[in-house]
Amino acid sequence: MHVRFDDLSVMARTVFGEARGEPHEGRLAVAHVILNRVRVGGWWGASISEACLKRWQFSCWNPGDPNRPRLFQIELDDRDLLGCTRACVEALSGAPDPTGGATHYHATNMPAPPRWVRGRAPDVVIGRHAFFRNIG
Repeated sequence: MHVRFDDLSVMARTVFGEARGEPHEGRLAVAHVILNRVRVGGWWGASISEACLKRWQFSCWNPGDPNRPRLFQIELDDRDLLGCTRACVEALSGAPDPTGGATHYHATNMPAPPRWVRGRAPDVVIGRHAFFRNIG
């Protein structure tokens, strides 16, 4: 997979917006979800940036999400952003996928699970996220 600098920046900011409060394995898991979506391609797009910025896919990029402005303002030396970047580089370098190929996840502290997951048990729970494979 060819990765551009912009892709790494968008990927790291996505992991920051979605999982900055998670331990390293949780950040790595979200990074792998991004890569798994790129590998599937099609509707999600052909690049990391396309997959991350696809409308309504990663809540941190949604209009009105409180995390969104921070994604544009965060300093490159922010400790959490550096940790998220590290997780992305590890995922891109072939670190094992702790999700086993998941393309979907949701925060476990949501008041109700998203409609797309109702009736399904997660394939794996890492930190405060439940991960799912074979969501169609």
